Amino acid sequence: MNKIRVLGIAPFEYLLLTMKQIASKFEDLYFEGFVGDLYEGVALAKEKEEDFDIIISRGGTAQLLRKEVNIPTIEIEVSVFDILHAIKLAENFREKYAIIGFSNITKPAHTIAELLGIDLDIITINDQNEVGDVIRNLKKNNFDLIIGDQITSRIAAEYELNSILILSGEESTMDAFNNAIVIARYSYELKEKIDFHSKFQKALEYYTFIFNKNYELVFQSGGKNSPTLLNHLILNLKSRHLQENNKQISYEKYYGKLYEVECILKNSFIYISLKPVNTNIPSRSITLTNDNGEKENSFEELINSSYLVGNNKNIVTMLSRSKKPILLIGEVGTGKEKTARMLHRKFKNKRLWKINAGELSPEEFDILFFSDQSIFLDSDSTFYISHIELLSNKNLNLVLDYITHSQPFNNNWILSYTKNLNNQPKKNSPLQTFDCNIINLYSLRERKQDIGPIISIYINSLNYKYGKQIIGLEPSALQILIEYDWPQNLLQLKRVLEELFLITKTSYINQKSVRMVLENEGALSSITSPAQNTSRYDNLSLKEITHEIVKEALKKNDGNQTKTAKELKISRSTLWRILRDDL
Repeated sequence: MNKIRVLGIAPFEYLLLTMKQIASKFEDLYFEGFVGDLYEGVALAKEKEEDFDIIISRGGTAQLLRKEVNIPTIEIEVSVFDILHAIKLAENFREKYAIIGFSNITKPAHTIAELLGIDLDIITINDQNEVGDVIRNLKKNNFDLIIGDQITSRIAAEYELNSILILSGEESTMDAFNNAIVIARYSYELKEKIDFHSKFQKALEYYTFIFNKNYELVFQSGGKNSPTLLNHLILNLKSRHLQENNKQISYEKYYGKLYEVECILKNSFIYISLKPVNTNIPSRSITLTNDNGEKENSFEELINSSYLVGNNKNIVTMLSRSKKPILLIGEVGTGKEKTARMLHRKFKNKRLWKINAGELSPEEFDILFFSDQSIFLDSDSTFYISHIELLSNKNLNLVLDYITHSQPFNNNWILSYTKNLNNQPKKNSPLQTFDCNIINLYSLRERKQDIGPIISIYINSLNYKYGKQIIGLEPSALQILIEYDWPQNLLQLKRVLEELFLITKTSYINQKSVRMVLENEGALSSITSPAQNTSRYDNLSLKEITHEIVKEALKKNDGNQTKTAKELKISRSTLWRILRDDL
């Protein structure tokens, strides 16, 4: 029998990494996996299904696949222990948190609450369209953190709430692969070999398009038809306010290339020309985010910036309604770029351009401010210029004057100034007379109360990145991090946590590891006595908590192992292994 061909559709990258690790353990299996959530995952599966025997996915994506594709779909169950990992991470938060999800998430959450005798705020939804209303109400009731799936995390970010993503462990994924192999062997039929063709088409040069007033294409030259590009252009046109003979120029990125897009309305026809742009500006100085901020490109971007902004969250919301330029002032690593991204999302502009003023050469500076090919001629965009403290007063004056007189393009401007410790911009700086709104970003030394919650968010993202399931820090280890001085703020905290993450082999990061890593960072700050445990389970390892849950579930089910495994959403072999380890 040929190898069983398994297609993995993972709603997020961490799950795909876990799938690949599990698949490598089966010699009689061929695995290919992709990242795609909900309808994006369905589209991927429809494109690939003829080449595979069975699909493995998770959550709402798996449920959609069962309805839309012609081959069987096996769902990776969310087990009690997957929920437990997320709950343990949430324990560092001072404010209230809630668990939101379909029954596949909330049912095991209720099981944990019952078996451990703890109170949890758990909300079950029946449709993903309910998530927004649920999160809005939770925010009104002062909830600060949401535990849920990919969709829940994304919507929580839109409402400026932090989130912890529920990750599937190896046990749950292994059970899904075992089930897939059993089903595939029963339903396996030999198919003809299919030649593999190139999956990506080389980008074509598009030159001229003409649309009528109903946005129907009437003429095209310079390239082959691309439905995706045409749809994008039509949506772009509908969002514009074109006037007769009034030319509009913007810059768009298609197939990895930057184009100058020129639009003009003449005699009820819309003419669009696309020309490849060579700005001669290196990518390290200028980068483009070619969306309106609604789609996030990585799990880390799903992590909302509210904790990174600290006490300025409400100020950011209010100032985003103004058309005045915004100046961000803060030390190294205080989240200036994340704050700029948060503002961009609130502006709801089409593009976010990032310019590092400290890396611009004189030639590049001239292209930006004196060339008719400058990206500053774009409209409905956000321009974020960082490190303006490195500009000479002459060039800074030119930048500020340009911004002051650029309002007709309907752009938003954000500047960032990196200060040293508590030093503000110099008194003779042109910034002193610049008409703008100012946001001071606090250092970690000034908001130690936020360090615990920030660490939980970072650990969740590192679990996702490295495919691990670390729950948190020992109380004494956390106290050391809280008392440390953090001269490089969030930048340094993230670096330290990643190093701790890589050297930690247990479920908790211990005090010894923290001391060692911080000593490498420099002198260790004065340390207070370790904090007292705040949870009745803080003194138990994850393995011990797991055993306690299994014992309680067995007791509840009168020793019936089959019923217990089903309730915990694990296989009988997994249950047997846990019981064996307890002997």
